[in-house]
Order: sequence, then C-alpha cells, then structure tokens
Amino acid sequence: GCVRDWVRGAPTRDFDLLTEADPEPLAQAAAELLSATARTYGRFGTWTVSGAVYRVDFARSRRERYPAPADLPVVDPAPLAEDLKRRDFTVNSIAVRLTPGFSGKAAADGLIDPFGGTADLKNKVLRALHPERFRDDPTRVFRAARYAVRLDLRGPAAPADQVAGAVRGIATVMALGTALLLLNVVVVTSRLVLRPLDRLSEGASRVARGDVSQPVPE
Repeated sequence: GCVRDWVRGAPTRDFDLLTEADPEPLAQAAAELLSATARTYGRFGTWTVSGAVYRVDFARSRRERYPAPADLPVVDPAPLAEDLKRRDFTVNSIAVRLTPGFSGKAAADGLIDPFGGTADLKNKVLRALHPERFRDDPTRVFRAARYAVRLDLRGPAAPADQVAGAVRGIATVMALGTALLLLNVVVVTSRLVLRPLDRLSEGASRVARGDVSQPVPE
C-alpha cells in the first residue's frame, strides 16, 4: 500500500516490508529504532511495529492456495515474484527494492511492477490480477468498492459474473454463520432451560415417592 501511495504522490505513515527470509530480525531492529515493541500476529507469521508516528508491518513473501472458495489459504514461503502474483488487484502488486541510498522516490528507486499497477493508477483503473480472486475470497468485492472510492478508480475489477459469484459466496458464508449462531443459541438454551426443568421434574418425582434423602444431582 505504501508504494502505491508513493506512486500517487500521497503521504503515508504505514509501511509494508516484505522479505524472502524470516521477518522477525527486521521487526526487532525496527522496534529498537522506533522505541517500540514488535508484535507477531496469526498463522502467517507477520510482525507489526507501531511507533509514535509510523507503523511498519513485516511479512515473509509467500505463495498461497485456497482448498475451497472462501477457505483460509494454505501458504508456503516463496520468492517475491510469486508473492506479488497472489495479490488481489494490480494496484496492490507494486513493490520497491530497498537498496543503500534509497530515497523513497519510487519511480527512480527500483520499482517492481510486473502487472502494470502504476499504469492502472495513472489511468484510474481497478483491475483484478486473476479471475479466481473473487472466488477464493468473496469479501474482495468489498475491497474493490473501497479502493474504487478511496483511490478514485473506475472500471470493473472483474467481469459481472465473477462479482455475482462472489456475492453468492458471501451470502452462503453469512447463511452458514447465521445457522451456527442459531445452533449455539439452541445449545445454550438447552443447558440453561431444559436441564433445570429436567432436574425440577426429577425432584418432583422424588418428593412423590417420598425419596428426599439425597439432593438432586447437578
């Protein structure tokens, strides 16, 4: 995101650093420079350092595959080229190689743009890298809408049938979530209501039999 903002001439205080090695040493070094704490998150092994002014996210370049639509991806370490290839939109597949003397002027400092993201930014086009991106993660429909508004981009990020499929995928996930929520309500209700009623019924039966020597079990 920061390289995209540099290309647009927009200021940023959030930086995303990618390495083909373990990102932890870089994160710890940045934490020391910024007098901050490095924290790691999630199964992807990413690190975040938040200083008083800047925030820096560190990640290891990776490839990913989705076992099924809307599943969490299975990831493996991979070269930078494959990491850029797995991104959602061309405008998010731009990188800059950090070398001694780097000044932050992306156009002059080792810009890596294999999918034409800078041209799409110039032409104000939002374009998905691959058609299956919306199938793999249907919520990218929302990301597309957000980028279109935030970056003033036009044009469909994907053909209409792919967007429709993504919307159906979101609806399926929401329906499943609703079903699981209702199931949880039923289970909790059975524990809070039905089980006490069973105990009350057993207690009444004991009183009727004259068996009140032992408490009703929990």
